Amino acid sequence: MHTKELTFTYLNKTYVVHLVIKSQRNIYYRFRNGDFFVTAPYLTSERTIMNGLTKFAPKLLKMTNPLNVHYSFDSRYLFLLGKKIELSRIDEPHNDDSFTYFDKKDFDDKLKNFALDFITSRVRQYEQVMGIPSYKVRVKKMSSRYGSNSRATHALSFNIDLIHYSEDIIDSVVVHELAHHFYGGHQNNFYKVVLKYCPNYWSLKHKLNKRIHEWFKK
Repeated sequence: MHTKELTFTYLNKTYVVHLVIKSQRNIYYRFRNGDFFVTAPYLTSERTIMNGLTKFAPKLLKMTNPLNVHYSFDSRYLFLLGKKIELSRIDEPHNDDSFTYFDKKDFDDKLKNFALDFITSRVRQYEQVMGIPSYKVRVKKMSSRYGSNSRATHALSFNIDLIHYSEDIIDSVVVHELAHHFYGGHQNNFYKVVLKYCPNYWSLKHKLNKRIHEWFKK
C-alpha cells in the first residue's frame, strides 16, 4: 500500500487529497472534514484519479451537510459522542460543556487520548459480555473503514472519527470487530453474533454511513 498527498482546486478553492494506492478493483472518492480521500488500485495514473475527482467533487461537496461535519475551528464546535459542544482554547473563557485545547496539535492529542480511553472501555465491556480475551486497542486515522480486527496480533484498530458519533453507534462497531474473533468473514453466522449483542446493528450502521452523529437525527 502506498500513500500520497495531492492538491485539487475547485471553484477557486484548493483542497488536500489523501491518496491511498492498494490492491483493489475500483477507485473510491470521499470527502471528510474538508479534505478529499481517494483509494485506487495499483497502476492507476494520477491523471485518471484527478479526472474522476473533477467528475465527483461537485456531488461530494453538495452532500456535505454542516450538521454532518465532525468539527469546525471557524465556527468553534465539535461533535463528541454524538453531542455538539463548544470548542474553546485554554487561554479563553469556557464552560464545563466545552472542549478546551491549546492549539491544533494539542486538540488532536487530547481528542485521540479521549477516543482511546473511551473506545477501550467499550471494548472491555463487550469482551466480558461476549466471553472474549482482552485485545490490544489502537485508535488512528483510517481512510476507508471504521475498524479492523487482526486476529494474528490480537489487536483491534478503530478510526478516530468514531468518537464524534453517539455511544450506541460506537458500540455497534466494537461489537462488529469483536465478532471477528469468532468468524473472519461476513457470513451469516458472523452477523448472528453481531445481532445477538447489537440487535439494532443495521439501523446504527445506516446512521454511520450517512454520517449522522446523533442518534435522534433522521
